Amino acid sequence: MEEDKTIKKKKTVKKIYNIVLWTCIIFLLLIISGISFLFINAKIADKNNQIPTMGLYTVTNETMSPEINAYDVVLTYRQSIKDLKVNDAVTYYSLNIFDGLTILTNKVVKVNSDNTITVSGNLENDVEETIVQPNFIGKVIFVFPKIGNIQSILSSSTGWLLVLIIPIVFVIIYDIYKFGKVLSMRKRLSEIKNEHGNI
Repeated sequence: MEEDKTIKKKKTVKKIYNIVLWTCIIFLLLIISGISFLFINAKIADKNNQIPTMGLYTVTNETMSPEINAYDVVLTYRQSIKDLKVNDAVTYYSLNIFDGLTILTNKVVKVNSDNTITVSGNLENDVEETIVQPNFIGKVIFVFPKIGNIQSILSSSTGWLLVLIIPIVFVIIYDIYKFGKVLSMRKRLSEIKNEHGNI
């Protein structure tokens, strides 16, 4: 009876492990596929001297807080300025005297009749800026909170070390688990042989 419970417990643990493992694998494959698509899309656009249809950009300031915060990553989709609405969050090349040619994310405060938009942040001292279509990157369609922190970590030597160490530790733990399982099976086989030898 106890042996049946142990077998059931092991099967349950194995099932949970397989579900978690495959979920992680599928999740990683989806991320890799998405990043690959965006990378290829960016390369093609760069080759043709165009702005990518879709792109990921890290926000580095708090001008759009609380909707979008520093180190959030925004996914943008390129469209015509005419299709934008007031309060849409957009990413663009800023030409103002404070930032020079810098990629910024702010909200639309006015859609102008001359195919331009006026943008500004949520802060009281934010300066309004007029953006023309060639400097418009895209409308923000999704925000990944604080993902930019991962980019900062990975860009450091400690971050890359963690990326290398964590999978290695996982592999070592898994090998120890398999080794323990083999020892347990050998012990059980030895006990069975001894039981049959005593009959």
